[in-house]
Amino acid sequence: MAEHCRRDPASGSLRATLAFLSEHAAAAGYMDVADWANNERNGYRDAPPVYRHSPGAIVGYRAKKGWCPVPRSAHAPEATVREIRQSISHIEHAIAAGRDGTAHVHLSAETLEAINSAAGLQFAKAALAVDLAALQNVVRAVTSLSNKWSRDIRARAAPIRQQHPSARL
Repeated sequence: MAEHCRRDPASGSLRATLAFLSEHAAAAGYMDVADWANNERNGYRDAPPVYRHSPGAIVGYRAKKGWCPVPRSAHAPEATVREIRQSISHIEHAIAAGRDGTAHVHLSAETLEAINSAAGLQFAKAALAVDLAALQNVVRAVTSLSNKWSRDIRARAAPIRQQHPSARL
């Protein structure tokens, strides 16, 4: 399993690696690890881990002006400038599309609606503008934790495999 958690060789995606880890962690009874992997794959509804906190600014996109800062008073409560709750795929996409050292992590339609309502403006989309390095650090942290936990689960599963050679772990 440790080999697969570096990156799933079939797809090369960290998302697939997290799915693999989630399945094996759940099978081994490590529900906290399985839940973490699922949150990384699908995004966080609750507060994310501290490695997903980053300085940034909420920006809105207007067709004639491009990306512009959103007035601070218009920030929706769940659109904090310090938490990156999006899925790992979303973060990887933002890194790939980033320019000039900054990436835009797009916010949900509900958050956009709340920002538009509070600002009295009509942005077509809203995002958290974050330094690319901060997003790259999130991906590195997720990759590192995936590798560590897969090694731990594999090491703890070794005695089970010795007793039951057909075990999937």
